[in-house]
Amino acid sequence: MRFLLILCAASLTGCSSGFIPSRPTEQTIDRLEQRLSKVSCIGSLDSWERHYTFMSEPFLGWDYDWYDYGKIDVDLREAGFEEFKGGRHIHARVPEHQRMLDDRPYKVAFGEYDVSEDRLSLTHCGANI
Repeated sequence: MRFLLILCAASLTGCSSGFIPSRPTEQTIDRLEQRLSKVSCIGSLDSWERHYTFMSEPFLGWDYDWYDYGKIDVDLREAGFEEFKGGRHIHARVPEHQRMLDDRPYKVAFGEYDVSEDRLSLTHCGANI
C-alpha cells in the first residue's frame, strides 16, 4: 500500500506540489530578491544571510516532506552575527538551523514568496524575539 501511494505521488511531480525536494531556480530567486531589496526593514541584501527553499510540511506522518513548488520560504539572518556569513543560499530541503529555536539578539526576516503571483509576504522583520 505504501509503495502504491508513493508511486501515485511520484506521478504528480509535474504538478505544483509533491514529495520530491527541489531547489527554486536562480531566476525566481532574482525576482524575489528584487522585492526584498525594496522592503525598508531589510535594506541592502549584503547585510543578510539569505536562505530559500520551497515551502514544506509533514506528509502523512512519514519522514518525507510535502513541498509546495509555488511558494518559497524566505529566511534572512543578520550577516556578521556569530555564524551568519551573508550571501544567498538556495536549498532543496529546509536547513537544520531553521528548525532550531534561537533567542539570540540579532535581526531576522521571515516569510514566504508566492511565485505565480510575484507576491512577498513577511511574517516578521526586525529583532529576533
